[in-house]
Amino acid sequence: MFVKVHKPLKLTGGNNKGSSFNLIEYLSKENKDLERDDMDYDGFFNSDHDDISDNKAVQIIDGNNHRLSARDTKFYMLSFNPSWEEQKHLVEMASNGRTNIIEELSPEENLQFRQYLKDYTNDAMELYANTFSRKDKEGNEIILEAKDLNYVAKVESKREYSIWDKNVKHNLAIKKKIDKKLRQNESSKNPAKIILNKRAIKDLESQYLRDDNGRIQTEKGNIIFQGTEKGGWNYHVHVVVSRNTKSKWYKGEKVVDEKGNPLVSDSKIISKARGMQLSPNAKGTGKSEKHQLNDEKVHVGFHQEKFKTDSSSLFNEKFGYKPKEFDQYKGTTYKNVSPQSKQLIARLSKKPLNKAKGVAIGKTLGDAAIAERKALALVSNPKAAAMMELKQKVKEILLAKGMAG
Repeated sequence: MFVKVHKPLKLTGGNNKGSSFNLIEYLSKENKDLERDDMDYDGFFNSDHDDISDNKAVQIIDGNNHRLSARDTKFYMLSFNPSWEEQKHLVEMASNGRTNIIEELSPEENLQFRQYLKDYTNDAMELYANTFSRKDKEGNEIILEAKDLNYVAKVESKREYSIWDKNVKHNLAIKKKIDKKLRQNESSKNPAKIILNKRAIKDLESQYLRDDNGRIQTEKGNIIFQGTEKGGWNYHVHVVVSRNTKSKWYKGEKVVDEKGNPLVSDSKIISKARGMQLSPNAKGTGKSEKHQLNDEKVHVGFHQEKFKTDSSSLFNEKFGYKPKEFDQYKGTTYKNVSPQSKQLIARLSKKPLNKAKGVAIGKTLGDAAIAERKALALVSNPKAAAMMELKQKVKEILLAKGMAG
């Protein structure tokens, strides 16, 4: 299992200092043109709810930005990426050993396969919370749990090549050379030079890298550019997690739980409490003047390598998977699972696996929900909302013309 903490500047829609609207909309791309009762529709989820709508997902993330300024980071994105062998293992589990090929799963088995990924993700977020290093003013370790976190996640089955992919960069360099030759031919009146340029173009085209069912080669397959769909099995999970916790803290003590229930009777303390700010990009583990909790210096830090190693071990333990040498995450600076992590992983692995809840969810998007979605979009991102509305009107006009014809 490969776990990634994505860089803020590479998030679709810009960065993570504004609304999560653009990112949630992007992660919903596989639900495009699907109704909520379609078998292939799969909404967002977290440890509390399944089938969370796009609107609700945005509300969950954007509604947890208390005391964060316009310049502050609001959320982060993680992804859990099983290898081909790990996906095959889950397919065998979902089909009770009938097949190890995703395309041969029945609709019910495919739902169960996705449910395994959801179960794993929710448990891995327990490790995410546990990896943060925090201490109260007395020096006692603060133990965070998944229930303290505010997040939504989405299972995806497809991948596209991004602008940062090395294969895309290679092909863009080739295309730049080809375009230069084509421009030369357009302006040239020298037949010999035109012939030479055509030969050079043909040679350059043979250097394009192509995706042939997930294998990179030059002979056949789709030429790899930004947006080209990757071949092969590409199930993975994206998680959008708030910087603030749902629970609220005061001087290292949790005084309001994740459901908003006060844990102390002192109203003054409750009024001063706030969500703990967590960043997976914080690498320090000592006290810092820049990091304070309720005016007190606190220990901060997140060990990404530990999180990745522990998450890989969790998959193996939870699903009884024996990793191959090539898909076993070993880390770069953290190669051993700590005794504390082993205990947590063992506890998470013993949790019973959930069963998929059926094929059809039932249509829930009525006129009121559609109106709510438009209103939320307008508040979260006016420009994107206007563009979405314009696209819908153009679509309606084209459909009307088609019917009229």
